[in-house]
Amino acid sequence: MAASTDRPQILYSVRAQRGPVLRCKGWKQETILRLLENTMENAEHPERLIIYGGIGKCARNWESYWALVDALQGLENSGSIINPTFESENMPDGSDVIADWPYLNGLLNASAMCDLIAIQANYAMGESVQTGVTMIADGTPEAAFRLQACLTTDSGIGVVRHAQAGYAKARQVCEKHAVKVPLWWTPTATFGPDD
Repeated sequence: MAASTDRPQILYSVRAQRGPVLRCKGWKQETILRLLENTMENAEHPERLIIYGGIGKCARNWESYWALVDALQGLENSGSIINPTFESENMPDGSDVIADWPYLNGLLNASAMCDLIAIQANYAMGESVQTGVTMIADGTPEAAFRLQACLTTDSGIGVVRHAQAGYAKARQVCEKHAVKVPLWWTPTATFGPDD
């Protein structure tokens, strides 16, 4: 990542990344970064961050723009989708088809003050469920607070989800950061005194 002194203050020289080079920790984050860059590449007045309508800005100022880039490049991977028909990752504990995880992800994001939650259930209920979150990053202190809260819960539930499913790396991250993971799930788990 370039130091802030190396970053152009006028974005004419920066184009949206193309090709297979990944600068973020995952393709979801890279896609959002490329969308941001593409928006600026085609902006009305990129030198002033104005992207449309003479006043619509992609960020409050250049410091905020580069904070968005830094946040996207530092954002960890997380998953909030189940689709055993064609997107299952074959989790170690066999819990790929548990549809409550995307719903929990959506509820946590709502509790963390996100701007929009989209929950889609396709096919038969529980066959394919996805959760999407939208945040408005306008450079205000309130937006920064809400972004931090929502991005923490959104990626955090992914770590907890994968730790519970038996991924050693996710468990190590939880232990390292003292994350209390409820209900270490196993295929033979019981959930009541008489089960």
